[in-house]
This record gives sequence, structure tokens and C-alpha cells, in this order.
Amino acid sequence: MDRVSQTDPIWRVTVTQKDPIPVTRLNGEVFWVNTPTTSEPDDAVLGPEDELRITEVTLRGQSELRAELETVFGGSDWPQSSTIIAPFRRYGIKIFDVNAVAYRKAVLAQDKDSDEALRSMARNLLDVIFGREWERSPGEQVVRTNWQCGAKGWRGTEVVVIAGDDPDPNCLFHKLIADAIQYRYRFHAILPEPILGEPPGINLSNLEWWRYIGLEQRHNVAMAIKPYLEDRVAHWQFAYATPATGHEDSMQQRSQAESICGADSKREKSGDPIVQRIMAKVIRDLEHNEHYTNGVRAAFDSLLLQVLTFCADRLDASPAEIGERGGYRFRPDAREWDLQADLREWLRGNFRHGEVRTEISGIATGRADIYVSFGGTRFILELKKEESNASPAGLHKYLGQAVAYQATNVRLGFLGVLDLTRTPGYTIPHLEENVWVEEVRPDSEARTRHIVVFRVTGNLSRPSSIRQYTAGPENC
Repeated sequence: MDRVSQTDPIWRVTVTQKDPIPVTRLNGEVFWVNTPTTSEPDDAVLGPEDELRITEVTLRGQSELRAELETVFGGSDWPQSSTIIAPFRRYGIKIFDVNAVAYRKAVLAQDKDSDEALRSMARNLLDVIFGREWERSPGEQVVRTNWQCGAKGWRGTEVVVIAGDDPDPNCLFHKLIADAIQYRYRFHAILPEPILGEPPGINLSNLEWWRYIGLEQRHNVAMAIKPYLEDRVAHWQFAYATPATGHEDSMQQRSQAESICGADSKREKSGDPIVQRIMAKVIRDLEHNEHYTNGVRAAFDSLLLQVLTFCADRLDASPAEIGERGGYRFRPDAREWDLQADLREWLRGNFRHGEVRTEISGIATGRADIYVSFGGTRFILELKKEESNASPAGLHKYLGQAVAYQATNVRLGFLGVLDLTRTPGYTIPHLEENVWVEEVRPDSEARTRHIVVFRVTGNLSRPSSIRQYTAGPENC
């Protein structure tokens, strides 16, 4: 068998060499790697809080990305390659934004070219996620380094080769996709037993695996995500050009929240006039909340728009349109966790920014929550079901728990209720009747907390079970 080419990206060599290593470029120029370097000035300026925040968001983001990929690769069939784009897009934007926040002061303090710094950040992030040569496709010419170890130590020479559909085991994409495929093999596509008398694995193929981790797939996913990072670069170019004030911490929080949703909230205007009207009313009701300002307001408005759009869609969607995921709306025994799963998937699929996660604890006590985090700001959507009285007064009993979550964060939140009530002559409430704002002032506080309450109508009749009748004014 031929030896693996040392110019192949899969080839990895671990070396220990104190002296710098010369690399000869295609034009004959020699440059040196592993030369002693001083700490990068940008990193030197970062404070421990910035470093901790970047690490926290990165590691949490990787865990969330891993969980999303396990969901994508679960099930009976191998997923379409395009289904992994959205999880990586969300991760890439999240990591870019947290770095842009942290490095803003460093770039401005050192009078660096902000455009160059931001573009370098974006490119380095794509390199980390998708590895080398993500801009190329199989069959194109690429420049690689042929490493040789001789009497004078290691030396490299650049060579031109034709790229194959090569994976890059050193990148995050390869690691997480490989782990997700292993997860699939363990729980959803159990590998067959080895053939007796044959070498292990003789009856297995890695063709499915290869189509997800090769250069072609890395290139396609990276190129699909790149425009979104370019949008973030454009946003931060504007943010970096804004003069810093004495309230730098507030500016950082505002910039981060705006990076997460500010630019998008300007574009993501609902085309539904009813949704627009409801949103305008909710915003008016929140105006005197002291936390509803600047970046917190931008983040909350962006989440509010998604919740209202979800409510409108679920009120209109037929069983055929929404499929099994929305089937709980037609079951009298539906639970709040059905609503939680549906809303979570909606936010994960449509809400491009913010960290969306769920927590279910104490199932016997009926706790089902969705947490949406924008940097240091978080909003909690408390979810309940109601079978007897879903009027605003009847839902007051849930407000105490909903506002309790605000004790250590901003005084804003959501209460979502799956309305399973039915009475003779029942008429499905209009969308505008299903959303309102509640003000709660705990006895021990002088400030008011605000909860946006939204009802999702359940226990619906399927179209096939609705009898025909003549519409009159009372039935319109």
C-alpha cells in the first residue's frame, strides 16, 4: 500500500523543535514558523472578565451545537446535508459577537484598523470551525506544505496539488459531526455485527460518514454561513465607530444586545398588521419599566416579535400544515411540555440570535420553562396549561412564579398558557385577546415587574369533525 502523502490534510506529525522552522514558498521566499513571539497586543488588553465571558459563551455554544447535531442525526434516515447549516450559523454568529464585544476596547485603544480587525476575526473563526481550505472545492488547485525532517531538522516546502474531498480532523466541524455520527450509530442506526471469520469492519462502509465531513461539505456549509458573518462585520464596523462614553460597561451590554438582535430587529418587521398592532400596544405598556431600555429593549423586542409570530401561526395553522409537532393543539389531554417543545423548536429555527435552552424540573409540580439569554441579560418564558379558567383574572395564579425568576435579572418576562378550556358556545379568541401585559409589584419592592402573557388555544376541533352550518354574524 502506498504511503499516505504528507501533503494530505489528514497527515499529522507531532514534532518538538526549539529552533524556528523554515518554509520555502512557491516564489522561493523563505519564512520562518515557530519564531518567538510576544503576546498579541489585543489579547494583552483583554481583562479577565472578557476572557471568562468568551470562554463561557464558546463552551456553552459548543454544547448547544453538539445537542442540535445529535438531534439532526437522530431518527431513522440520514439527514440532508443542508440541515446542519442553521446550527453552525447560530454558533458562528454567537461566537463572533462575543469576541467583537470583548475586543472593541482593545481595537479602539490601540488605534487599529477596525475593518481589518473585524474581517480577520471572521476569517479566523471560519478557519477554526471549518479547518483549512474551506474556501476551496474538490478538484481545485490548493497550496499545501510538504514537511521533511533531515539533518538540520524540519523544513517545509510549499507545493501545488489538486484537492480531494479531504476532511480536516483538526477543525471543530469534523469533531462535532463525527461525534454526532457516532451518536447515530449507537442509538439510531446500530452497526451490524461483524462477519464471522472476516476482519472487523469488513462489512461496513464509511460512505455516509464521508459525505458529511469531506472538503465539499465543509466548503458548502462555510460559504452558506459566511454572508451572515459579513452582516455582523458590517454591524460592528458601525458599533466600533461610535464614540465610547464614560459608561463603558453599559455600552458593552448595549452593543452586545444590539449585535445579537438590534440590526435584525430593524429588518424583521412582521408583515401581519395584527401582530404589528399587538406589538405596539405591548411596547407602550412596557415603556415605564426601568429595565426596558437600550440593549435590553432591543433584545426583548426581538424575542417578543418571535413569540407573537408563533401565536399567530399556531392560531392559523391547519393540522396538515404543521404536522405532528402541532398535533397537541387538537388533543384535550395536551400538556405544557408539548407547548414547550413546539415553541422551543420555533425559536431554534427562526430566532437567529440569543441562546435558547429549556429546563424541565419537578415535573410533578408542572414546571416547564424556556430560557433565552442575550449575553448577561436573560428572559424566561414560564409555560403552563389551563383547563378551567384561562381568562386574565384566572391566570393571575401563575404570575407569582413567573415574576420570581426576575429576582436576579431584568424585570421582564413571559408567561405562556396552553388554553384547554371549553364551554358551550365557545368561540376561539381573537389573536389580540390572547396577548396582554401584567404588572406585578411584590410586597417587598417599590418597583414594578412586567410579564407579557400569551395564550395558545388548544383542545381544538379538527376540520374533519366540524359540522357544516350557515355563518351568521354571531359565528363570524
